[in-house]
Amino acid sequence: MSALAVTCRRTVSRARWLFSTALAMGGFFAAAGAAFVFSLEASEGAGLSLATVWATSVAPWLPVLAAFLGMDVWSDERQTGRVDMLLSAAVRERDYVLGKFLGVWAMSLCATLLFMLSSLAFRWFVAPSAMSSVSSADFVPALAILALQSALWCAVSVAVSVFFYHGAAAAFTTVMLT
Repeated sequence: MSALAVTCRRTVSRARWLFSTALAMGGFFAAAGAAFVFSLEASEGAGLSLATVWATSVAPWLPVLAAFLGMDVWSDERQTGRVDMLLSAAVRERDYVLGKFLGVWAMSLCATLLFMLSSLAFRWFVAPSAMSSVSSADFVPALAILALQSALWCAVSVAVSVFFYHGAAAAFTTVMLT
């Protein structure tokens, strides 16, 4: 297994148990859900597709999600002293950086996809007649654009995390930069 894959897998497995990850996911779901509900109400009768309304309600919250998911990526390694051991190994630094980035990006994409599925399932449960004209293919362009936007914000978050010893300072700086 390559160093890139190991670093990515390690980043995801470590972040899975962090309180900051749970807080980031919960906050993202709450904020994007509220934005989606208000956007649905505001766009009623405007002729916008459900995918467009959904994507525009998710997009403003992706930078905040990426900031909180990536805040402990390097600061945890620095606090434990593990970064010296990692960087002294015979592995290129870019493999570590790309692995950290891909781990944060994978978590961001999973959160976005899970939010899409849960919001569509809830809408189907509440108003099944309104979902008869909705196709899953309508969401592919929206997911692609959100994945690109998420890649940008995750890259910024991982890059900012390098400069800070504490994760909260990295998250605050990332949110301020975005």
